[in-house]
Amino acid sequence: MSQQKFASNVVEKCLTFGSPEEHQLLVDEMVGTTDENEPLQVFMMKDPFGNYVIQKVLETCNDESLALILSRIRIVYL
Repeated sequence: MSQQKFASNVVEKCLTFGSPEEHQLLVDEMVGTTDENEPLQVFMMKDPFGNYVIQKVLETCNDESLALILSRIRIVYL
């Protein structure tokens, strides 16, 4: 989703200034999985630029999305 510096900047701006519908589309994309079946948000957390996107999502998402993302992260790390 955003493994390059400028791409992560664009996604962060979309999360900050986009409509609620656009924001939800990005969150839905992030809740998917990689080719290795690793949750995408966990993969992004390990990426030098993707981690900034994860931080912005956690700052700007609604309570339901926040709970979903955090539960996916906990599954991997706990």
